[in-house]
Amino acid sequence: MNRQGNNARPDRTNAGRSMMVLVALLTGTAALIGGCWDRHEINELSVVLTAAVDRDGEQWEFSVGLIRTTGQPSGGQAPGAGGGGAGGGAPGVPRAAFVVTARGSTLDEAIQNLRLYISRTLHWDHAILLVIGEAAARYGIQELLDMWTRHEAMRTTATVVVVRGKASDFVASLQVGLGNTLADEVTRIVELSQKAALTRQVAVHDLAAALSGEAHASLVPVFGAVALPQPPAPGTPPPSTAGKRSTSTGRSNTGASGAERTHSEPAPAVQEGRYLPPSQPLASAQLQGGAVFLRDKLIGFLGLTEVRGVMWVVSPPREAIVAVPCPAAAALDPNTGPKADLVSVSVRKVIPRIRVTAERASIELSVQGVLESQACFREHEILGRAKAQGAEAALKVLAEAVSRRVSQEVKRSIAVTQAMGADVFGLATVLHRQHKQAWRAVQDRWEQVYRTLPVEVTVVSRISATGETIQPPDVKL
Repeated sequence: MNRQGNNARPDRTNAGRSMMVLVALLTGTAALIGGCWDRHEINELSVVLTAAVDRDGEQWEFSVGLIRTTGQPSGGQAPGAGGGGAGGGAPGVPRAAFVVTARGSTLDEAIQNLRLYISRTLHWDHAILLVIGEAAARYGIQELLDMWTRHEAMRTTATVVVVRGKASDFVASLQVGLGNTLADEVTRIVELSQKAALTRQVAVHDLAAALSGEAHASLVPVFGAVALPQPPAPGTPPPSTAGKRSTSTGRSNTGASGAERTHSEPAPAVQEGRYLPPSQPLASAQLQGGAVFLRDKLIGFLGLTEVRGVMWVVSPPREAIVAVPCPAAAALDPNTGPKADLVSVSVRKVIPRIRVTAERASIELSVQGVLESQACFREHEILGRAKAQGAEAALKVLAEAVSRRVSQEVKRSIAVTQAMGADVFGLATVLHRQHKQAWRAVQDRWEQVYRTLPVEVTVVSRISATGETIQPPDVKL
């Protein structure tokens, strides 16, 4: 009997412990079922897609492109009381986003002042595009980079672009094309253009790292706004027949007030949260070149050809088109002008090899391309025929022409950037990696060293294929 009583006591103890654990679990569950303590309801948020930064005198201007939700005014309607302004879009046609601008002595103060026009909490997790105006870029972007990288909610993977003029005007006046939003449109243009060696995608952390690196220089995509033709309002006749009687109905093409119908007026631009008359018609975003930064300031611009000269080395393309003269013309005169028949070669692969010392640098490019199209239809100039005499020799001449073209673009870009003192090729980084002791001797004066550094460029090209067509159309000329 005693043994049974002693064995029963541990069971009671275990039961008590189980009860305590159960009570603790129930208490913890009760504390959780009340809801999330830090919840963010979607209808209480303003989701930021695009951020635009400008400098006006002693103040910063900060603009945000916000996702439009149901119930917000369309691009051409009047704003509600206390609401932010909408930029772009034809009257009555809602856009996927609208733009609000505020000013402040600092960037954080300008962001805080956005609350004067926005009735919701700014949500930065989807901000994928940062647009910098020319004035802000020339003033210096160190404060911008510090603020953006320090803010825990802002994405350092956001794509950075520069615009000539004001960034807020660029964002507010653009009509979205195939993309859902302006941010999506611009980032996709950058991604696709990078494949053709026309630019390179630069994120916030990339820009901060480049300006803090050995060369203190970076190349950022430059965008501009291209005016779009304004479509007529529904039911509006062509301009040539406006105001005239229709031959089918015999009625005048004027409204009830007697005034002729006109094209849709562009939506107003926005500054400081107010609607203002537009200075330009609706426009579409266009990649226009590159912005050269030295330290934290914009010092100049490069055209698309000069940008491609840099990209051959720092961001090799996957489908860049190079137009060169036909083999016969190229063999006779390497500097044949644009009036000659041309061949399009798609460069699919580029392997750069860079060697740098404190006295000189060498860049070797191995280029592999494919024949895309040709206009060499004269006798002995037909490319792509399987049994054509001298086809291999013609492709070799063509490859040499591609090498000359690529070499010219790279050398031109080197000359332009050396005049600026901005090593956007990253030669300083290569020198630091290959010859650390030599780098220590010149790191404090690298800008001056780069200006006069001899750079040898060697390009070797090969045409590896002639496309899907074995024989071109046999058209009698």
